[in-house]
Amino acid sequence: MGFPLAALVRPCFSLAAEASRLGNMSPTIFRERVYRFYFFSREESRMHVHVYYADGEAKFWLEPTARLAQNFGLSAKELHEAEGLVRSHEQEIRDAWYKHFPG
Repeated sequence: MGFPLAALVRPCFSLAAEASRLGNMSPTIFRERVYRFYFFSREESRMHVHVYYADGEAKFWLEPTARLAQNFGLSAKELHEAEGLVRSHEQEIRDAWYKHFPG
C-alpha cells in the first residue's frame, strides 16, 4: 500500500511564482541602469527605499533627508551612483510611498 509518489515529492520552488507572490509585498518603484528601487510592505514606517543590485543591496532613508541607512555588498562607487538616483527620483519615490502606504 503506502503513499502515492506525489505525496512524497515536494513541488519545486518556482522563482516566477515567488516573484509574483512577493510582487505586492515588495513593489518595484522604478528600474534604472542596473538598479531596482523597491519597498518592503511589511517593514518599518519611516520612509525609505531599498536598492537592489546584482552584487548586493542598500537601504536609503528619505526622512528627514535622503541618506544611506544600510549597505549589504555594494561598492563605494555603486552606493554613490544609487544615492544619486535616489536623490534624482526622490519625489517619484515619495509619491509611490504615499500611494503604497496610504494614511
